[in-house]
Amino acid sequence: MFFIYTLHQNWCCMFIYGHYPKNGVMSKQQVEKRELFERIKVISNPLRFRILELTEIEQLSIRELSSKLELAYNKCADYVRMMEQKGLIQKTREGQEVKVRSKVKIYPDKIEFVKSKEIITRISFYSYII
Repeated sequence: MFFIYTLHQNWCCMFIYGHYPKNGVMSKQQVEKRELFERIKVISNPLRFRILELTEIEQLSIRELSSKLELAYNKCADYVRMMEQKGLIQKTREGQEVKVRSKVKIYPDKIEFVKSKEIITRISFYSYII
């Protein structure tokens, strides 16, 4: 009897959900600019977006970010690593501290993905002023 119930349950699932793609509702073929889609998906999290906002103004260490966001250090480091892999953040090492700088400019009506050379120029410009 258990075998028949399991068979019936599997058959119903295949019948109901059989026409949906296996990786969710959107398949990979539907998105033409996959890299842009992945970047937007990463910054859709409010905490990750806040990391971009904070590091756009100044370079911060992961410890400073985690204290400002009231987030565990490991979770903050994971978010930073994820954003670095997508090209949204630039990390630099200063002694034992890892400083984080945003590669994204956030305006009230748009978001720009900045190339790394512009960020290096901007950082060096600020270091001369200070």
